[in-house]
Amino acid sequence: MIDWPNMSNEDKSAFDLGMGTYLANLANGLMQVEAGLLDKVVLDRVADRMVLCVTAPGGAVWWKETNGVWPQVRANIDQRIASGEATIESADRSMRYFTGMTKN
Repeated sequence: MIDWPNMSNEDKSAFDLGMGTYLANLANGLMQVEAGLLDKVVLDRVADRMVLCVTAPGGAVWWKETNGVWPQVRANIDQRIASGEATIESADRSMRYFTGMTKN
């Protein structure tokens, strides 16, 4: 998150794979919102974690370098960044919610 250009290729690959998976999950969430199956507020809270990742120094470099992937999701994330609504607190609340769901 801090020093993307100086990470090992192995670490970059692992980071890229994890972030790509997260983007795929957000794309799925956007489809669920469009189908009326998921509240947009819930998706926004989950997207806040991605916002925090791609606004960190290393994450921002990764975000710029992967500009062509998941355009609809990227537009949503860029909108969240521009709005300034994403906070560590909102991301933490969403992650506690989803972690709690997996315990049942």
